[in-house]
Order: sequence, then C-alpha cells, then structure tokens
Amino acid sequence: MNGTLDSVNHKVLLEHNNHEDKGGILFVSTEVNIPLSELSLSTKDFVYDRILPETLQLINTGYLDVLFHVRHTRFQCGSVALGISLNHRLADAHSYFQLIKDWVRLYQNSNYQPDVCHQRSLLQFTSDSNHHQNSTVNKSITSPKEIVVNNFRFSIDELTKMKADALTHQSSNVDYLSTFEVLTAHIYQHVTLARRCSSDSTSKLYISTDIRPRLTQPILPSTYFGNAILLPHLEISVKQLTDLTHVGVLASQIHDVIKQTNTEYIRRTLSWIASQEDKQNIVRKWMLNEEDLLISAWNKMGMYSNGDFEKDTYPCRIILPPNTKFGGVCMLFSTEIDDGSIDVILGLEVNEMKRLEDNANFRKYRLE
Repeated sequence: MNGTLDSVNHKVLLEHNNHEDKGGILFVSTEVNIPLSELSLSTKDFVYDRILPETLQLINTGYLDVLFHVRHTRFQCGSVALGISLNHRLADAHSYFQLIKDWVRLYQNSNYQPDVCHQRSLLQFTSDSNHHQNSTVNKSITSPKEIVVNNFRFSIDELTKMKADALTHQSSNVDYLSTFEVLTAHIYQHVTLARRCSSDSTSKLYISTDIRPRLTQPILPSTYFGNAILLPHLEISVKQLTDLTHVGVLASQIHDVIKQTNTEYIRRTLSWIASQEDKQNIVRKWMLNEEDLLISAWNKMGMYSNGDFEKDTYPCRIILPPNTKFGGVCMLFSTEIDDGSIDVILGLEVNEMKRLEDNANFRKYRLE
C-alpha cells in the first residue's frame, strides 16, 4: 500500500489502489488539554448519556471509503486513547475484535505471530440457481420518525433470574436455552408491546449469526478475517407474540431458528450467492418493517477482556459514536465490569421507547 503524510493535519493516509479519496488506512494523532481522570468513566454508577464531552472526538468521522481508522489521542496526563474503526465492508465484528486481540498481543510481545485466515475460497460454493433466497422488500412509504438510542444494563443477577424463569417453561423438544436466547425473547416481546403493532400483522426477528462455528464442511476457522454473518429470522404473528405469558416459549422458538443455521443452510445460501451473475446486485434485499427487530450480540467477543494493552488496564467504556441512530435494531455489549452483565443498546421511535421504559415488566427481574 502506498502512503502519504499530511504533516499539517497530523494525518498519515495509506492509499489503496492509488486513489486519493478512497480506501487505505487513516491515522490521526491529536492531543487534548485535559487529564483522563476528568472523564466520567467510573464503574460505580453507570450513566450512558454524556459519558464524554461532545467536543471530545476520540474516533475519526467521515471518510466512508477508508478501510481502517485509527485515532491516537494523548491526554494531558500522558494517557492515550485509541479510537479504532474497521469498515464493515471489509470484515464483521468478530474479525474486528480478533484484530484488537492480536494488536494487544503484538504490543506486549513483538515476536507474536497472529494466526489469521484470509482463505476466501472456504466460502465459495458451486452455484445453485434452483435455491430460492427468501427476501422481502418493504415498499411502503412511512414518514420519518424521531429515533432515540438508549442503553439498558441487565446485571448478571437479573439475567440469571430471567433465565431461571424461562427454563421452567421451555419447549419439551429443547434441551437447553442460552442467556442470549432468553434475553432476546424478553426484549423482542416487550419492544413489540411498546410499538402497539396491529394484532393482524406479522413480525420478523432477524438474528445476526456468526457462521464460523457452524460451517463444518469445510471447516471455517475462528480466525477467518472477513464477513461471515448470516441473518436467519423468526416469523411470528404480533398477536401470538404479545399474548405469550412465558418468555421460555419464545426463547425456545428462537433457539430452533439458530439451530437450523447449520452447514446445509449455510451452503445453500452461499450457493445461491454464487449463482448470481452480477455480484454487485447482491445487497440486503429486505428493509425492517415497523414490526421487525434485528439483534446482534457482541457480548461474547472479548470487548474488554481482550483489549488489555497494559496489565490490569482495560479499555474505557465502549459506547457507540455520538448521534448514532438506528430504529428497530438491538445490540448486546459486554460491560467494563466483565462479570456476565450485558448492556442492551436499543434504538426505537421516541414514544415507543418511553412506553418500553414505563413498562414495569421490562425490568421485572431486576433485584432491588
């Protein structure tokens, strides 16, 4: 990769394919005149809003075609913050946190050799034009909504109590329910209630699923760097969803959807992709309807535990960039305490969010 240095703006831009405005790596070095101790990063009382001053920019913004961003911020006390962004067109969250983990190990041991798999042929299959890729396009025109993104911290005690309740009502053909399945069911039902959707409508829950541990022919290594995500979904009537009295029933249905994302399902989907003549046309064919929800879990990716550049010094609390807005999407983060608690990052229309927060049953498992 060719690089150019902008010494005026403290930018090092390594250009890809010799284009001045696309690709490459953007490195920005800055200094701020406050000590790190002035930032509200204490683990004692978690408050999502206004953790960082709005004027303090710790990540690069813009430059959508840049593959990899690094922003090096030095504080008055000598502490350093690294803001690291990876273009999603290049890789998924699993790869992002694997990169951070390898970076930490290289920092601690310059002789460390990262084990990274770039073998794209592992996801290339013979085309199957007979396979029908189910997709729907939302063609309805809706007025813009005011979206708000909130963080709900579910403690390990709250999750344990929720799961214990679910296990008493799980389906007979399901022998195990994960915390993810139970929490997803709880969120999905209560979000639907807050939306006040028509009981005659149908809702879809899209589950972002890592296929690395699920594809066995051929085996896809956990160190595969790239995008290896599929979105299986649960389709259910709103009436059935809102009438459920026990979270275990819905969690069991979610369990079945994830279980069906096996080697056969993955190979069929990838074969369909191979059958498409113009790969540029393979884009997300669906749009989230007002009744739908997309959930993505990052809480098992070592967000904090694998970011230990200095001994016993973990990253600042991980939050989304300011002004991030996504309606109908839920992300699960681990917490800086790293005790099994989960931060639920959820985007909803402002009135739907208020109804969700006002519903006492949404946090009924919280131990006072």
